[in-house]
Amino acid sequence: MERIKLILLIICVVCVFGCEESETEGTLSVDIKYKDKKQTIVTGLGNSLGEFLTSKSSLPIRFEIENVVSENGTNTETLFELVKAPIIIQALNGDETPTALKLKSDTVMMPSVSIEEFTGKLIVREGNNLLADKYHFDVRVTNVSGSLVLEDALILEVKDFDVLDFNNFITGVPVIERLGDTPHQILFTAFNENAEIIPAESIDFIGERDAGFRGIFVDDTADGELWNVNFPVKPASTYVYLNDEQRFINFALGKPGNYKITFYK
Repeated sequence: MERIKLILLIICVVCVFGCEESETEGTLSVDIKYKDKKQTIVTGLGNSLGEFLTSKSSLPIRFEIENVVSENGTNTETLFELVKAPIIIQALNGDETPTALKLKSDTVMMPSVSIEEFTGKLIVREGNNLLADKYHFDVRVTNVSGSLVLEDALILEVKDFDVLDFNNFITGVPVIERLGDTPHQILFTAFNENAEIIPAESIDFIGERDAGFRGIFVDDTADGELWNVNFPVKPASTYVYLNDEQRFINFALGKPGNYKITFYK
């Protein structure tokens, strides 16, 4: 009987130590990294950025921002300024009206930039005041095997404005220029294939307007077509007609100001 008790005791001890070892054993691979190290955002806009490649590492992995350095010496404190962020406070069924959705949501103050704890995605929240620069992020990763810091794991390039996509501009790439802080307008100018100015009355955004950028038409001027806008000007599939020929552009303007966008037919 005593022998049986001793055997059972040994089995229990082995099981306990076996369980403890299984809880702590694992792998934190040396080749873990972000698929695309460099990410881009226009100031004022929001997005979820960065796909993390875990390789053979044990999951879950926790992510923390360890340190941030800017290339041109810009103060990094703006990255962590608090902005209003929407949250859902009641379960959604998918059929909510705008009024019902409003009742089921609220706003809280959250950092302009943070990292999702278990996906590693960099979250940039709308309404931020990020300053144009390239920000280098050191990211700490932690799992059952331990913790390490991935130096320069992500580079976030913040731009005041950007041309995100375009097509059918034959003689040149669309160019955005920021002319000053005020007024909050966009002047659209255009040139044909002979580098001759296309008159403002021949620049037209009427076609498929519902899909275009948000603005209020002001006037056709000697320099081009003038629009008032509110900032940020969010990305939108915008169709412009130059002498009745359709072109496509998707652009975003983050920093408020007076802008000029030039098309080359």
